[in-house]
Formats: sequence, structure tokens, C-alpha cells
Amino acid sequence: MDTPPPMQSDAAAPAAAVDYSNLTTDLVIDIHGRLAFVDRLAVGAVFGAAGHAVKPEAPWLVLPGDTPETSRLYSVADRRVAAARAPDPAMRGCCVVGSSGGWVVTADTRARLHMANPVTGEQHELPAITTCPFFYVSNPTWPLFHVNILQDQLIRVRFGGVGGGEKVQAARLPLCTLVADQMRGWVYRKVILSASPQPGAYAAMLFLDVDRHRGNPAFATSDDPAWRVAPSPDGVEDAIHHRGKFYSITYSGVVEEWDRRGVDGVFTSRAVSRKLPAITDGGGGHHHRRYLVAAPGGGELMVVTKSFKVVEIGERYMDSERRVCFTVQVLDDGDEGGRWRRAASIGQAAVFVGASSNSVCVSTKAHPELRPDCVYFAADELVKGPFCRDEDRGFHSYHSCDEKKRVVGVYSLKDGGRAEGLPELGDHATWPPPAWFTPLI
Repeated sequence: MDTPPPMQSDAAAPAAAVDYSNLTTDLVIDIHGRLAFVDRLAVGAVFGAAGHAVKPEAPWLVLPGDTPETSRLYSVADRRVAAARAPDPAMRGCCVVGSSGGWVVTADTRARLHMANPVTGEQHELPAITTCPFFYVSNPTWPLFHVNILQDQLIRVRFGGVGGGEKVQAARLPLCTLVADQMRGWVYRKVILSASPQPGAYAAMLFLDVDRHRGNPAFATSDDPAWRVAPSPDGVEDAIHHRGKFYSITYSGVVEEWDRRGVDGVFTSRAVSRKLPAITDGGGGHHHRRYLVAAPGGGELMVVTKSFKVVEIGERYMDSERRVCFTVQVLDDGDEGGRWRRAASIGQAAVFVGASSNSVCVSTKAHPELRPDCVYFAADELVKGPFCRDEDRGFHSYHSCDEKKRVVGVYSLKDGGRAEGLPELGDHATWPPPAWFTPLI
């Protein structure tokens, strides 16, 4: 593995300050194009801070480092892994729970949420979870303090107030108390940021899992820095920021568009599609997870479904294996009511999906080093220690799993579909889960 490049926060002070801001963007792009992967990391720390904007690269993967002070960055285009210093506190010992526009969102052991740029080291805090009225802290002495969740009240808002009362009464959800560190693997599912998040101008969407009620959406903005739970009876499975708005796919398979309305600034949704048809042919087995993706250039919306199917590999009993497969369905937004069509191919494009990442679709014409008509995927399970939370087995069901295994790969939609690993990565830690992000350097 390559030597960590000196991030700006860790670099030694130069003898004389050098002003890079007067370099033209064309010159910076020319320099950028001549550099290898590790060199681009080091230059990104300098030019990124100088305010230069270089065209986005193909997505990178951020993984745990060999020590808490480092992280590993993998470039799909370069097929190289490099170590980078993890800025404290946003990246050091934290779990990535979202990404957008060159930034990642992390959660630390104290349940705090941060925005961080893994390349430049820049970081900013997001609002505390206790700005949401359904969360409060008790026993505040670190490291034993707890986060308490008023589950009944949160779920009542999720189901629309009075109308959801019957579901809440039937569940009779008690007060839930977690050690702060458990928020990362039990409650925070994913954070979606606005397309170009900045500390003074951002919008964020957080999915909260409470008891068996998954995907409770909450929103915060720079001008209203408090998490506010929004109604979503069906729950949010995935979301993206697209054309200046948040779009989500519910667990029932409906795409919704979110708008901030009213004097109180509450986010509400409206359906923009019909229910996603079930895939009943040979396209996949048991449904595991759906991802919402937009075609390159602000194009049409797609849903990529990851599932598993059992394939017989021998004649004897139990001679079978579980294989991952992906299917793609495209939303025809020109049709009234939003019809879906199955897509056997995505052509000259590649999709990147993962439980801890904002799903993106990249043109392979613009990035010919990527494999066209493929899905690059990262782990879906939230893993910590010897246990995994498995979507298929329920919120409270756990099973043994390896802490070092290959959970990242690429799936070809051509020739009936097949999945392969990324051999340059090798075995890697599964906690914190690896996450895709698109660096802007």
C-alpha cells in the first residue's frame, strides 16, 4: 500500500507561503491529468483548499485504515489503494453513513454527525441528533452516556400524526435507550446531502431506524439546523438529491419528491411514480435492497435492485451457492403517473451503490477506465465485531460474520449477469462499512 500523502492539516508549515489561487483552472486540470493516483491525493489537499475546481473523477472507495489515524482510499479508475491520514474528529474512528458532492457524512462514537472531505481534510459538524425532540441524552459522562429515543412520538409523526395513532398503540413502543456508539449501527441508516454541500448552505436527509419501523426520514438545513422528522407511512428505503430536490423510493416501491413547504419549513412528499413492479422472471431471487439512481447529466430516475438467488452447482444435496444479482428498472417521467420499464442494459454507464453511499451513475464515455453496463457494489450490512444486522432476518436478528472479507465487487449486466471481486482491494475490514464517494480535486 502506498505511503499516505500529507493532508493539509498534517503538513509541515512551508518556509514561505505559496499562493496557488492565481493558477488558472485550465492549468490545474492539465497538471491534474499528468499525475498518478497518490500524487493527485497530495495535490488535491493543496489545490482543493486553494479554491480550484477540477472535473470530478470516477468514484473512489473509502475504507478503514490499518490504524485509527488513517483511512484507505481506492480508485476504481487507477486500480490502486493508498493510505490517507484521517482528520480528527470527522474521520478518525468514525463510520461513513452517506456521501455526496465530494463529501462524506460520518458518525462518531458519541453519535455526532460530521461532513468531511476525505481528500482535503476539510470538515464541518451537522446538527446534533438531540435537536430532534424525540432524542435526549442521559448519563452524560463519557464514554457511558446514553441516547434515549421517544419511539411512540417519533412513529406517530412518521405515520402522519392522528392517523398513525392506531399503529403506535398496537406496537406500544417503549422508551428505547442506547449507548451513544450504538446509534451508528442501529439508528442511523443513511444521510443524503444536497448536491454541493457547504457548511453555510446545505440540506440533509437522514433515515432513522426505530424498532422495526425502518426508514423514518428527518431533514435539517443550514438555515434551520435541527432534525425534523417528516411523515412517511411506507418508510424510505433509499434517496438521492436530484435536480435540486430530494427524491426517495419507499419500501412499498413508490418514488416520492420532497419539497420544503409552509412557514415552518416542514418537508413533505408527493408520489411521482406508480408502484415498482415486482420482478418475477429469472432476473433475481429474494429482494434484498433497492437503490435510487439518476442517469448522468440529471437524467431519468432508475431503481437498481440487489437480490440473491440460489444456484445449483452440483448433483448432490446442498451443492448450491447464493449469488448476488442486480436488476434495473427505469422511470419514464414523461408518462402520466410515472410508468416503469425493465432495462436489460444501461449502455455506456456504470452505477455505484452501497448502504453507506449516495448512489451514482457515471458515463463510461467520460470515464473509459470504468467497465460499461456494470454495477459496482459495496456492503449492505452494518457490521460491527462478530455480528451483522441482516435486512432479510429482521431488525433484531443477528448472525455471525467475518470481520475481514471481500464485500466489494462489480456485477456485469451483460451475458446473464455475473459478479466479480476487485482483486486490488484484497480482504478488508467490514467495520466501518466501505463507502463510495466522488472526489472533487
